[in-house]
Amino acid sequence: MPEQITVGAAQIVTVPEDLEANLATHLDAISDARGRGVDLLVFPELSLTGYHLSDDSFRLARSRRATVVQQIAEASVGLTTQFGFIEEGPGAQFYNSVLAVRDGAIEHLHRKVNLPSYGKLDENKHFASGRFMETAMLDDVWRYGVLICADAWNPALVHLAAMNGATLLSIPISSSIDAVDGEFSNPHGWDLALRFYAMAYGMPIVMANRVGVEGSAEFWGGSAIIDAHGRVVAQAGDQAELIIGEFDYAQVRQARFHLPTVRDSNFIFGLIDSSYIQLRQVDVDTVRDSAFITGIIDSAYIQAREAAGGASGLDSTQAIALVDSAYVQARVTFPADQVGLDSDQTINLIDSAYVQARQVDLDTQRDSAFI
Repeated sequence: MPEQITVGAAQIVTVPEDLEANLATHLDAISDARGRGVDLLVFPELSLTGYHLSDDSFRLARSRRATVVQQIAEASVGLTTQFGFIEEGPGAQFYNSVLAVRDGAIEHLHRKVNLPSYGKLDENKHFASGRFMETAMLDDVWRYGVLICADAWNPALVHLAAMNGATLLSIPISSSIDAVDGEFSNPHGWDLALRFYAMAYGMPIVMANRVGVEGSAEFWGGSAIIDAHGRVVAQAGDQAELIIGEFDYAQVRQARFHLPTVRDSNFIFGLIDSSYIQLRQVDVDTVRDSAFITGIIDSAYIQAREAAGGASGLDSTQAIALVDSAYVQARVTFPADQVGLDSDQTINLIDSAYVQARQVDLDTQRDSAFI
């Protein structure tokens, strides 16, 4: 696959709660982008439904197998399309999600993790929170991560995307002028954040915002394509349009060689420390439910296992063995059907696993800072 790709941001007007009209807008933009050689097309957050939701907006939710999803997937011949919708997931849970589709198939799903509840925003009233920051391959060279609007205001999620191998970011948003109170400026804030993230991580970005009005909310547009040095390649105004730009992987290599933020990130230390703090803060005297503790242990194990196993260019056998050992120790100590936990025992186990992970010496094998 070529190292140069063409990316596009579809800055559209979304008709609130009108799936049929919005589907037509999506299909038109996909056709336009395909004709202009776009490899990756990004639509705004909740592009199929509109942003401001009512108490019965769950009726707009669709599963990943819905007809409207398939229509967009089948239209995306030869390009990857990312669009926003209300997803009905397992167990009648509703998510603010983005799907990536191509050639009739689903490639990737991201559920918004950081649900804002400040200013005029109240998403956690309507949605369940996503739990993962995963990445996906666009082709043989490029790997993308997706952050939905407020996800990008959590720097830890941007960092996690980079540590999970992303070489470009898609950031679909629905940002109105006065969404945040006080002196905060959405257009200025986004410009600053996007250029900083792209520059700091050597990670080009496609941001797609919408335009138009919903109730009292005025969406300002300003969709942007930012290169790996934090420079604006293309930027939209305040009207509906498709903007296009080029990304070159050679620039990513150069940016990450001269400013090695990704290389120098002690990701495993951060993962161990984060899991330790999370486990340490569990009030087992109050919860006294071993299923809860084992659930956290299982979650931390899966996360750590994937981090250790997916590390590019590193021999992660020792890291995986360490993770497995700590997991088995924790699971044996706290079988899922045990009741009435001893909180001192829990804390001692956590402390022991943490010290073991922090002090492991792999200098003779690999760089112990990675572990």
